[in-house]
Amino acid sequence: MMIGLSLLLGAMTLFIALLILEIIIRFQRGSSLQRNYTRIATSPNLNLVLYELVAILVTIGLPLYIEESQHPFLIEVWPTVIQRMTIGLMSVVGVLVIHIVRYGRLGLDKRYAQRIYDVAASNAEYDEIPERGLEEAIALVNTLRSNSPAATERGFLEYLSSRDDRLGEIAREKLVAI
Repeated sequence: MMIGLSLLLGAMTLFIALLILEIIIRFQRGSSLQRNYTRIATSPNLNLVLYELVAILVTIGLPLYIEESQHPFLIEVWPTVIQRMTIGLMSVVGVLVIHIVRYGRLGLDKRYAQRIYDVAASNAEYDEIPERGLEEAIALVNTLRSNSPAATERGFLEYLSSRDDRLGEIAREKLVAI
């Protein structure tokens, strides 16, 4: 039995299963079956582990398969073990980068939300009536929320509540009401 081939087939099977799961979730919104699959596919840590498992299986499986098969073309393309492992190592790094971007692990979504709060607060400051300015600022935050899910009305009110002016006072009152 070829261990390398088994590892590559396992990696391919797991990768295809993960892709099918993500496609099912994207097109089957609202069903009870979908909720269970959503927990599996949208868990950032589980998602990272499963895709990294695919990359590790490729990293280990490809060099083993080339050694076991002794196929002349494969040996000519990847003559050394390090060259054989580069595909898998690049996929390990690629999965990490994609995961960091996809799930906002560097806090980029929070920084973007902070910028939205800054713009909304400056818009609210320039209105003559602070209550109306705050309502328009909240509407702006809710409008821009499609671009940044981290930007929430509650987060904006908490951001404003630290201020010592009239907007901060109104924000604190609204937070108590929420």
